Amino acid sequence: MPRTPLERLLGILKALAAIAAGLAIGLGIGAAAGALGGDDDGDGSTTTQAATTATGTATAADRPDADATVDPREIPLADGVRVRLVRATFEAATTKRGRERRRARVAVVVRLRNGGTTALDAFPAGPLARLRLVAGDDRVQPDPRAVEPAGPLAARVPAGRSVQGELRFETAGATTLALRDRETVAVRIGNRAVSLPLD
Repeated sequence: MPRTPLERLLGILKALAAIAAGLAIGLGIGAAAGALGGDDDGDGSTTTQAATTATGTATAADRPDADATVDPREIPLADGVRVRLVRATFEAATTKRGRERRRARVAVVVRLRNGGTTALDAFPAGPLARLRLVAGDDRVQPDPRAVEPAGPLAARVPAGRSVQGELRFETAGATTLALRDRETVAVRIGNRAVSLPLD
């Protein structure tokens, strides 16, 4: 049975209402995605961007080396050389003259790894000669004559090898008092320093 003009008009109005409803739904989805920082890929899917924290601190996923262990007593140098300060001991002078001058000896056990490709002279002429014992404003260099306790540190260190020995620092006067009172010592090389308890 043919449709009357009124029925055809009602059909057109229903179709227009359906189209309008569809547009409203689409606009609502787009607005929600925009509020979430979404990005319409054009294929009907929406990609949500990760929120940035207020502190700006990178997460573990942002830093591939986040799980890498950092040794606070190790100082990296040039050409793959790494110096680890193992421990430090303090020994006051026992002779009358030594006590009068407030002399003492600080021995620092040092482990050096030569990660380079060539053999290395480490001490007394080499990177370990740059070590300094820090006490207040004083900087004390290792005793270059104390080669025997340095052991393998005073020999040529082959590439890929690690050696360990003892460097000795002689102190006197106010420097000795500062070390004794603090019971700690800072050992510096270049712009890096490590603080060690004094045994």
